[in-house]
Amino acid sequence: LRVVRDGDVEELHGFSEDGDEAESLEFELLTREGDAPTQAPLRFTSGPVRVNERTGQRESMRLDLAEHVQWATPDFVQRSVGGCEQKLVRRRWWLGIDTFRLICDTNALDSSGLDNHSAPP
Repeated sequence: LRVVRDGDVEELHGFSEDGDEAESLEFELLTREGDAPTQAPLRFTSGPVRVNERTGQRESMRLDLAEHVQWATPDFVQRSVGGCEQKLVRRRWWLGIDTFRLICDTNALDSSGLDNHSAPP
């Protein structure tokens, strides 16, 4: 997990959502070739949350944020695992900082660390 300029993502993969000044979180998943996940792609959803006055339960309306996730084509990398070089499948995706902040705020999570890159996650 790291923060990258959207301009850097565009240079690597030919796409950018908000221009060179915006930033995204880059996620990277490494798996052994035979252990590659077969699950459906990760989906981000968010929406307004309210408390039902009658039941006291939190309720939300889900909005699909998939259009805000930028995916790279999986590729292969050589990495050391347990001291042995292995061929691994690398999957990467990027999510804009502002979109991630929306997800945090909607779920009452502290997003203040997004404003200070040296702060702990």
